[in-house]
Amino acid sequence: MTPLFPNPAECPLCGEPNACQLCSPAAYKGRCWCAHEEMPAELLARVPEKFRSRACICQKCLNHFRLEGLLVPRGVRHAAQRAPGFSLIELLVVIALIAILSAMLLPALGKARTTAQNAGCQSNLRQLGVAAELYWDDNCGNGFSLWTSANAAGKTWWFGWLAAGRDGQRAFDLSEGALYPYLQGDDVRLCPMLNPAVNPQFKPKGTNTIFSYGCNRYIFPAPGQPKVDASRISRPTEMALFADSASVDNFLQAEAELKEWYYLDLETNYASPNNYPNGHFRHNQRANVAFADGHAGQELMVPGSLDRHLPNQNVGQLRPEILTLP
Repeated sequence: MTPLFPNPAECPLCGEPNACQLCSPAAYKGRCWCAHEEMPAELLARVPEKFRSRACICQKCLNHFRLEGLLVPRGVRHAAQRAPGFSLIELLVVIALIAILSAMLLPALGKARTTAQNAGCQSNLRQLGVAAELYWDDNCGNGFSLWTSANAAGKTWWFGWLAAGRDGQRAFDLSEGALYPYLQGDDVRLCPMLNPAVNPQFKPKGTNTIFSYGCNRYIFPAPGQPKVDASRISRPTEMALFADSASVDNFLQAEAELKEWYYLDLETNYASPNNYPNGHFRHNQRANVAFADGHAGQELMVPGSLDRHLPNQNVGQLRPEILTLP
């Protein structure tokens, strides 16, 4: 029967004398035998709660506990020691599973990113189309000019002022653009795919990308040419106002580079080495286009029109029928 109150001179497990020097009646108490021993946590856990820290375990019980450990079968003891860890084979299996899952998921993630970039570009173009409609409304149906002024300092395009000078270092001012009152310099001017971080062969004309899209020069003509009244667009669902644009530049540098291009026109002498189209089919070999009725869609390149100066950049010709007025 377990005593109700602990006796510090007795072992709390077996009730035998524990030879604890602290409980000795001698005037001089020597060093206790347990000072040289380390009590296992498993053994201390066997002591009843009310006896803990109140009475010492005897040496007999300590030796009996150690003997129990020695009698455990070798395989069982080693298995218990290995339980918290993983074997090399288990780790290799886990690594292989992670590699398989990554191979399955990465293409899906890449496709989702491409889809999001395409959706963002089409949204930009729709907003450019709305801005053009607002401009027409505010100007009695007359469109803006492709550019308005040019001098030694720079040129004022439809989207804003661009300084003369070396590409990659030119200053620009979007507030001079015809659509600025409706866009306020918003980033709808920037396609996520026309970016040096995404495409190392693309070199901006300014200190960063200025404008990713070109306007239809047959709807928004150069100065000296008659302005196009919106009423002349008889098939708005089939008339492009803006689209993904770019041009290959191989004139002043050893290697051809992809550059911004701010208008869309017809470059149909496809066999000529001097033919430089300006539609940019950068979304899975398709170009995003804003049409005059307000919708945005995708167009394929005219067969045979690929600019072979930089064929991997998918610069080519948009369909002439969506650019020219009947």
